[in-house]
Amino acid sequence: MASNIENLAEKTSKLSIDPVYNRNWCDMPADIKLECIGKMELRERLSLRCTAKTENALVDSKKMNFVEGEFVADYDYEISLKSKNGILFINSFLDKTEACDFMKYIFKIGIFENLKFDSSYFLAKQCANAGLQISAKNIDFVRTHFEDMLFILEKTNIGVESIKIEADGDEVVEKGFPLEKVLESPKIWINKNSKIGSTFQTLLTDDGASQHFTNQFKNRILSVSDERLRIQTNNPATHILLERGLLGIGVLDSCYQFSRLSVISAGMKESEYEENHKEWIREICPPELEDLMEILAGEFSAKMANNEKCETKPEQSEKNEVLEELNSQKRKFDKIAEKLQSIEETVSKIAKLNDDEEKSMMKFKEQIESLEKSNLLNDRSNEKLVTRKSFVVKYVFENLEKYKFDISKEEEHFSMNWHMEMQKNNGYLGIYLFAEPIPPFNDDWSIEAKLEFKMIGKNNSSVIKTGEGIFEGLDGNGFDDFLKWEEMREDYLIDNKLTVEVNVEILKRTGFGKNNIREFDESQKEVSDVILVVQDTKFYVQKMYLALQSSYFKALFFGKFNESEKSEIELKDIEADDFQNFLELIHGESSVDDDTVTGILNLADMYDSPTAIRRCEEFLLKKSKKSTVQKLQLALRCNLEHLKNKCLSKITTISDIKSIMAANLPEMDLSTSQALLQKSLGFWDE
Repeated sequence: MASNIENLAEKTSKLSIDPVYNRNWCDMPADIKLECIGKMELRERLSLRCTAKTENALVDSKKMNFVEGEFVADYDYEISLKSKNGILFINSFLDKTEACDFMKYIFKIGIFENLKFDSSYFLAKQCANAGLQISAKNIDFVRTHFEDMLFILEKTNIGVESIKIEADGDEVVEKGFPLEKVLESPKIWINKNSKIGSTFQTLLTDDGASQHFTNQFKNRILSVSDERLRIQTNNPATHILLERGLLGIGVLDSCYQFSRLSVISAGMKESEYEENHKEWIREICPPELEDLMEILAGEFSAKMANNEKCETKPEQSEKNEVLEELNSQKRKFDKIAEKLQSIEETVSKIAKLNDDEEKSMMKFKEQIESLEKSNLLNDRSNEKLVTRKSFVVKYVFENLEKYKFDISKEEEHFSMNWHMEMQKNNGYLGIYLFAEPIPPFNDDWSIEAKLEFKMIGKNNSSVIKTGEGIFEGLDGNGFDDFLKWEEMREDYLIDNKLTVEVNVEILKRTGFGKNNIREFDESQKEVSDVILVVQDTKFYVQKMYLALQSSYFKALFFGKFNESEKSEIELKDIEADDFQNFLELIHGESSVDDDTVTGILNLADMYDSPTAIRRCEEFLLKKSKKSTVQKLQLALRCNLEHLKNKCLSKITTISDIKSIMAANLPEMDLSTSQALLQKSLGFWDE
């Protein structure tokens, strides 16, 4: 207890506290205690409640300000809080009753600048009789069940200024969002104390939903148009403006409606309205939805243009129908043959396309079964997939025979641009791989990698050579005498095309990385109780915090291992940059982006950290610009079912399947192969 009071004394350095209080909390006057409590972080408050239970009422009487609060109820129940001093508190609960009890306590003592909810019908059921009163300035709902929304809005104080609802792809949209109920909950819209600038934004598909607002406030309407509705409030100085916008291609089935309520000055003129509604729509529109609408718009326009070109006279149309009937069987067979040819390579290369569709399907099925039996798809227990940084560079060279030299296109992997070069060397074929770093990087950057060069020839024959190399500066790695030139021409050059791929596994990188968002160096020594060493870099961390985030560290620090007694522990087979990013993420920082997500996700999966896995998957689902193939590889590697299903849903053509199979993903499993097969069969019937 004495050490705790000494810490409190340091936090209240501006107070005139007699030294005796540093030795005994109970001797301190109530007003001094409250001053100390007011300067405590949440973790210290909770500790004080446990060690001085008679003081709980006093501790809880002092409100605490939070800059951010996030409540997630998905696979588990996670509460993340950031104080006004920037100190982050994160805790996960497996038991929903415990999560609800802690949440009720936080709402009891907390005043929030920003609140974010991501839940599926949890709060309304668990906390219905809790007597909550939520104090928040801005509230953001993400994939939140509408019953939870209504419950939260009913419990929110009148001072809320902004409410945002993102209902993309969730049952909130699919089942019809009850906007009329939500509009009855926040009293800020007509209350005389409404603050100018307060907003309420929604995304929904119910085209008539905004009519609920019109009906509810029909006696207050000042002006109305197709895009806007203006009503008066109880305060003569303020009005409410409802703005409506559509994102789509102009047909009902492909439109999403957006609404924005704003508290405006009564003196605002119509000429001052924001004319471009797409700007504020983009603030709440998920990027994936906007991309989808653009694709649909393109397809719709193309279809309309095609229809205009294809208009014919009725007599000609009838003739075309007869001709179509006569040729239907032949066209169907040709289409099946063409598409079966394009998916041949998806499962262990069917040797020859049969004219008989049933025989071809039997071969396809047999290949899947043989893969399952040989454990090529299912049994990966001996592979260290979770810790690897691996990828494939593949290219089809077309000008080699003519120019005796060719360069592939660049591919981006792990903040590097990679390309291959091929040339004729004294009767041999030389193959090389080059890497060029993408900023930021140091002048002395280097990459140590394991390489497997593979050339694919006639009848699916191949030649493979492996080795290890170091990439630095302008130097590449490869083989001067990979294959005799004439042997290449006879056995591997097909229609003047040569297919080459390089499997790359990065073993070590130096001279890369972004600036640290948060430090875990010696400056954190006083607040840490263990040092983790990764590639000679020391990370000063707290055992308990890591144990809460990871079952691996829980076992390491508190299990029956020799390391549990050590003050310094080495973590092997991982990179320091990846571990830095991983620590930043689980401590609440925004360290995940397209460059860091793979490394973070590998460690999150390796160390069994649900919070980090969920946040990486959420990033890949919503914000990542990675290709579908790259996302699918991560989904398969780390068992991300939501991401895998989304990737599969984006496969809409044979070309999509070919691009996935061309990547030759080592993580490909049986269920995904079967899903691709089913999609292929579906294309046959189109």
